[in-house]
Amino acid sequence: MDPEAQYQENLKRRRDEELKLIQEIRYKRSCVRLAPTFPSKKEIQKRIKKFLRIAIQVTRSNNIGATFAELRGNRPEYFARMEASLYKSRIEILRLEAYNVMERVRSAGEGLAMTYELYKFLIRAEDASEESQRRYYQKEEEGVSLDPAFTSDFIRKELDFVDNLKLQMDTEIREAELQMENENRDGAFQQLKETICELRQDLGERCIELQEQLSRQNDVIKSVVEGMETIKKVLKGSTKEVLEECASEEQPSKNNTGDECEEDLLSWDGNETDDNKEWDVVQECDKDTGALDTEGRQEADDQSASEKRKDTADEGASHADSRRDSNGSSGQGNYPGAFRRREIEDRMMELRRLINKGKGIPERTICHSSLMREQERYMKCAFCFAKGMHYSDCCPIVSSVSERRRRIRCRFCLDTWHSSDRCRRPRKRCNYCKSDDHHAALCIWPEHLRELYREYDELREELETFEEYYGPSTSSAPEYHGRD
Repeated sequence: MDPEAQYQENLKRRRDEELKLIQEIRYKRSCVRLAPTFPSKKEIQKRIKKFLRIAIQVTRSNNIGATFAELRGNRPEYFARMEASLYKSRIEILRLEAYNVMERVRSAGEGLAMTYELYKFLIRAEDASEESQRRYYQKEEEGVSLDPAFTSDFIRKELDFVDNLKLQMDTEIREAELQMENENRDGAFQQLKETICELRQDLGERCIELQEQLSRQNDVIKSVVEGMETIKKVLKGSTKEVLEECASEEQPSKNNTGDECEEDLLSWDGNETDDNKEWDVVQECDKDTGALDTEGRQEADDQSASEKRKDTADEGASHADSRRDSNGSSGQGNYPGAFRRREIEDRMMELRRLINKGKGIPERTICHSSLMREQERYMKCAFCFAKGMHYSDCCPIVSSVSERRRRIRCRFCLDTWHSSDRCRRPRKRCNYCKSDDHHAALCIWPEHLRELYREYDELREELETFEEYYGPSTSSAPEYHGRD
């Protein structure tokens, strides 16, 4: 190998090593320049006084103990309604203040402990003497010694005191929550009583519906009987005409004609016998209907509408020929169901008068959540106790007025503790009937109007069924085909 080339290679390698060494020296110098300087003795002593002063100021400035003692002293032995919620909110605010004080005192104590450790390192580094440390620890700051043992005990006792107060506050909050649960929950006897009342009301409504259904079936049977009597009258009239024709025929064919007339009479008698049998069957059905058991009332309710249409269709099919033979007797009201039809029309006229009487009354809005004013967002429903969700008038859980009246004692402010004659709140006019004798949530007019509308719709459907099979009545008016 050429000595000149080897020399150039070694020179190049040497320069690279020199550059690398220079970069390493520069990096180490930058690290030394960025390293923080060790604090002096005076700075550490100032920090110790600062942290201790913060702890003393926090412990002296707070009045958590006095405020908590005042709240417990003013606490009633028995909470009235909603007083437990107010007492709980005040204790919770005080507990948050206690948490804040504990965190501030604990932070000051941790900073003080770290500063004492730094002072020890300073003595080991011989930047401060132990004699100066001993003299410094004998001093006081706002009446509190700077000795580490004393300051640690001082911080620990303050934390224990606030922690003890916090535990007592938790106990008070738990008792208030139990009282709130007792307010929102009725006793077992009261729940059983309400359940029995609801069952009685439900049973009464079912019995009324069953009686109405039985009365409708009796009306249908009466209309069938009236149709059968009409058919009998028509058959008797045609029998007399046949006898007159037989008497007016010639004498030679009198015997044959007499035999034919006798056969016709026998056939008509047979028809009358069949009609009597049908009448007996109808009477037996009436007796069986009167002895219906209440066990099948739910199925009867579900099939009432279909049975009503089916019975009416059977009546129309069985009496179609008799209506054609009676020469327009349906126009005069002599057809099955005419009496029931007149009853429906009279009842619908009466319902329209009642509906027009309460036409200016608005409809009650039942909803789970409604828009509430800002100052009323913490109000509770008087019936389901939902907080800030809806007004008591809009409660969907207890929508029946009778059930609402059973749950409260005062009909003016919906309170459950005092009665109506002891209510001191000013009277407000009802939004529905404009009366000041009750709260708007207890007004029966909206519920009454809803029942009237429901009955009117049922009667209108039944009237349309009659018109479908028997044609429109001469006394029918447009008001029977709609509410308006």
